[in-house]
Amino acid sequence: MVFSNNLLMGAASSTGGDVAAGWVPKGAIWLDGVSDYLKFTPGSTTGNKKFTFSCWLKGNPEANSTVLDAATGPFNSTNRSSITLEDNGFLDFLSDVSNVRVIDLHTVQYFKDPSAWFHLVLVLDTTVATPNGNSIAYFINGTQVTNLDASTYPAQNVVTQFFTSGTQMNIGVNNYNNTASYALFSGYMSEVIMLDSYAGRASDFGTENSDGVWIPKDP
Repeated sequence: MVFSNNLLMGAASSTGGDVAAGWVPKGAIWLDGVSDYLKFTPGSTTGNKKFTFSCWLKGNPEANSTVLDAATGPFNSTNRSSITLEDNGFLDFLSDVSNVRVIDLHTVQYFKDPSAWFHLVLVLDTTVATPNGNSIAYFINGTQVTNLDASTYPAQNVVTQFFTSGTQMNIGVNNYNNTASYALFSGYMSEVIMLDSYAGRASDFGTENSDGVWIPKDP
């Protein structure tokens, strides 16, 4: 396991196998939804306007589960950014600046099968002239998600809390109100990769095999 400005975690892609239901990693970490999470505090600001996050997930659909989070400030003026797998199965990516919601992408599709792995990629780039669905987007199992019931996009160069100097980043827990104890992730994660200052696509991390199954590749 390596924590750096480019964060890697989980099993090597060559060790898994595919089945009819999709890709099944051979190795993963288990987060218990009670006290397990990972944290990393950047020493410099490198990618709070542009980054790519990739992860294979299999979560508990009965619990609000934070995939990735970073936050600072008291309750009434919080700056925070997070990806959450909600208890109803929907995915939500949000970012607040001084407690004002500047980014919100909430899926219509939901992910409630506790036996199925899926591949999530989130790409963010606010440096473009007009941030929109082309520069801030989800990809699930290689396909861009365009059906959203919330789609709030920011102004140019709005910053998130990710890869911000001195701001703790968390995998598997929400650090809301400076307390890393809320919405802990319950389930498995594998092939976790976060790249600062790079806006990629799902094809950077996965590909379809000859049977049409989406599988990881060496990025």
